[in-house]
Amino acid sequence: MLEIDNLSVRYGRHQALDGVSAKIEKGEICVILGANGAGKSSLLKAIAGTVRAEPGSRIVMNGVSLVGSRYISEEGETILATFFSDGKYMLSEDAEEDDTGESGAEYGTYAWDPVTGVLTTETLSDTNGEWGLSHPHGT
Repeated sequence: MLEIDNLSVRYGRHQALDGVSAKIEKGEICVILGANGAGKSSLLKAIAGTVRAEPGSRIVMNGVSLVGSRYISEEGETILATFFSDGKYMLSEDAEEDDTGESGAEYGTYAWDPVTGVLTTETLSDTNGEWGLSHPHGT
């Protein structure tokens, strides 16, 4: 199930979404209709985490609050990093298998200590072997 509550997205001074709420049950088919510039793409991008939702926005998938997803690009490679509020993370390369053998995914747990600023992780599954939190800086 996907729950969206009070979702707002802003691009500079332009308010693309303002307080959008929806609940979509598992197996339900949902259609998003609207005129050009109504915020359809911004809604989907906010759910995917590729644009930042405003503070107070809430997106929950299958009971887990999505903390955020971000695309990270470096040296021609793009990785999608998603961090969930239950302390789990997932990394995946946004590309087809390449000749370096670096495509794949990584899944694990994380903890952030706001006092010390230290992020600790434990990798539970790693199908890429070359990049990710289990291999900082490609080591």
